[in-house]
Amino acid sequence: MKIKKESPCTGGTKTEANTFTGMHLKCTTISLKNKVLSAFSSGGKYTAKELNVRFFFNDSRKVISTLRREGHNIVDRRLPDGCKEYQLIPNTQLSLFGEDMA
Repeated sequence: MKIKKESPCTGGTKTEANTFTGMHLKCTTISLKNKVLSAFSSGGKYTAKELNVRFFFNDSRKVISTLRREGHNIVDRRLPDGCKEYQLIPNTQLSLFGEDMA
């Protein structure tokens, strides 16, 4: 007998026979990207270690490279202790029609 479970992210249902963890991991990745992006959007500069501690996960460099592939302008600089500090540079370029590109 298959038991239906509520998906934590989309409100859909998954059966127990199907793998429920795949959807959960996808939802977790999306929420982590949103958390990191909102932290950068507030103007902050963070190291990967600070992001890991702040959001209780262990893969901030992967999230940063995913955000870069999606088109966000995240720059890094090397600190004297060897760590990299990351910062989001906002896109202030105007389009041909005078509206923000973002």
